[in-house]
Amino acid sequence: METNKTKRSDIYSIDPRNIIVKDGFNSRVNFGDIDELAQQIKEKGMLNPVTVQTIKTPDGDKYQLVDGERRYRAVMKLIEDGENIPYIKAMMVSPELTKSELYVQQAMRNEGKNFNEYEWAILANKLKSECGIENNSEIARMLGKNAGVVSYWLQILSMPEDFQDLVRTGKLCGADLRRILQANDKDYDKARADIKVLEEKAMERVKQAENKPENKTEQQSAEPESKQPETPKKPEQQTKLTLRDLDFSTNTKAFRDSKAILTALDSLDKVIQHIAPNSNISFDTAELRSQLQSGKLITDIIKEKNKEMLREAN
Repeated sequence: METNKTKRSDIYSIDPRNIIVKDGFNSRVNFGDIDELAQQIKEKGMLNPVTVQTIKTPDGDKYQLVDGERRYRAVMKLIEDGENIPYIKAMMVSPELTKSELYVQQAMRNEGKNFNEYEWAILANKLKSECGIENNSEIARMLGKNAGVVSYWLQILSMPEDFQDLVRTGKLCGADLRRILQANDKDYDKARADIKVLEEKAMERVKQAENKPENKTEQQSAEPESKQPETPKKPEQQTKLTLRDLDFSTNTKAFRDSKAILTALDSLDKVIQHIAPNSNISFDTAELRSQLQSGKLITDIIKEKNKEMLREAN
């Protein structure tokens, strides 16, 4: 009986000074708090390895960074600050991988801060423009995503710069931005007006939070306060926008869609009462949809439902 054998790990120790970061390769635009990450690495070490590809240079073998630029930047900051870090953990990918395969590796091996929608859009656009993959379905398959999602990511890059910036900075998620545009029939100027309302309400929430007095007991109030240094609020947290702050007016597409659905439900109730007066027929939406898709008439569906209820009653 063969026993389990230990295999050589594909994790190597490499000198971070030999890592090359190729301009424009990384789709990430928001690297987050590098100082905070550097402190975590200083205290606990770099828990997740970076991913690199070996390349030949006149100075010998170097390593092109595929994934882990945040970790790499944090390590290089520690080295600049005088920390002794001779090696870091790295996973090697085959030197035979194509550019498109490397881009997919960048997405699949992302173990740290996840890409936001804008960064996914940049990555999808690189596969399309640099690697010649025109079919959105093929890009979706490579990234393990839905083709419709890929199409929407690419739409973000065709929007005006100020709209792209909302998604890039994380002030507004792509789904909310799409709803605002749909509600305003894709009129950018009208959408800007709604977004301005969102920004004003978001800033008003910040002011209210800053001016809100802290609840204290009488004993706490009597004791002298020791002043603690205030933690500065991050700008992106102060101006986070959300559709919950926005009241759509009755001339928007969102209102019209809701009104159309309510009108249809009201019509269904009238048909039910006409065919089966004084009945308490109700439908599960999935059940009703399935029967309509099968080709049945709504009148026949109601009659069958009424007969079924009468049989159960008897």
